[in-house]
Amino acid sequence: MRITKIRKREGSVYPEWEGTDDEGRPIYMQFQRGTLSIRLAPTGGDAESAVVGEEIFLKEIAYGYELTYRDLRRMVEDDIDLPDQDHS
Repeated sequence: MRITKIRKREGSVYPEWEGTDDEGRPIYMQFQRGTLSIRLAPTGGDAESAVVGEEIFLKEIAYGYELTYRDLRRMVEDDIDLPDQDHS
């Protein structure tokens, strides 16, 4: 999967990002308690529907509380193609 646009969501206790894939579908990523989850909105969905959308990636990672975008890219690089930098 290729993510073409991504930005960090502000105001959350846990690191979160939202964006769109190369087909224009909204995606949502969250890192919480050592687990990275990526969800995809249904066809025609919006960014909020991605929060509860289909989980397309799940990875448990022993990692600290803070997660930078660089760390995120490194964690998913074998499965998900992310832009070089986020668009926050």
